[in-house]
Amino acid sequence: DNKQRWAPLAVDYGAYEPLMAGSIDGTDTLPHDHGVVRAMQVKYRPSKQIQGDPKKTLFVARLSHNTTEEQLKEHFAIYGKIERCRLIRDIVTGRSKGYAFMEFKHRRDADTAFQRAHKALINDVQILVEHECERTLPGWTPRRFGELMHVIGCGY
Repeated sequence: DNKQRWAPLAVDYGAYEPLMAGSIDGTDTLPHDHGVVRAMQVKYRPSKQIQGDPKKTLFVARLSHNTTEEQLKEHFAIYGKIERCRLIRDIVTGRSKGYAFMEFKHRRDADTAFQRAHKALINDVQILVEHECERTLPGWTPRRFGELMHVIGCGY
């Protein structure tokens, strides 16, 4: 029964299940939009080229397309030493896609940044901060970055 297994964070039930992640209360039995359908149908495998420790890595979204790696490093350095900053860019235009991954030297620093940087402002835009899910949550698949991100996130 989905309602008994539903939790506000996917990590609370140990795997990403798109139908449950897209449900407000775990009672959905049918997908309510095409994003859920696509997530249910995809067979996604994380890239083997990604480097770094996923438990020390944060997903940072809703960035201004003008935000630079330097600005991200400056903003997140107050929480601890940054090992790697990956601002994701369009392969053709080189323009920022509005999200990044920040890897910290220590997990406790990533946890502190997760708690304190979520909803902070960078370039006058409120950002979203989550733990990386791609390599840590079984069954995880990429999805739109909508208002439900706090529900489908890992949230260690």
